[in-house]
Amino acid sequence: MKRREFAKQVWVAVMLAPFAGVVRGEQEKETPKNESKLKLTAAQEAAVKKATEQREKMLAGVRSRVLPYDLEPAFVFVARPRPRPSKKKS
Repeated sequence: MKRREFAKQVWVAVMLAPFAGVVRGEQEKETPKNESKLKLTAAQEAAVKKATEQREKMLAGVRSRVLPYDLEPAFVFVARPRPRPSKKKS
């Protein structure tokens, strides 16, 4: 599948997603689920709060960066560079 075809299909899916429940005959409003409260110790709650604050700080740093529009995402998000084979002269 080519990139344009994929983008077109994704766009159509995103545009039709809000109507998926109406087409199937379901109600638009769903009943809220009861969220169960986890029972954590004070130390665990402090660790969760610290981890949440670190995550928010890192996300704020990522969101503050501006990327040029013509930059290809594949070049921005490189997971691991591939090692280049060494050329040995004989």
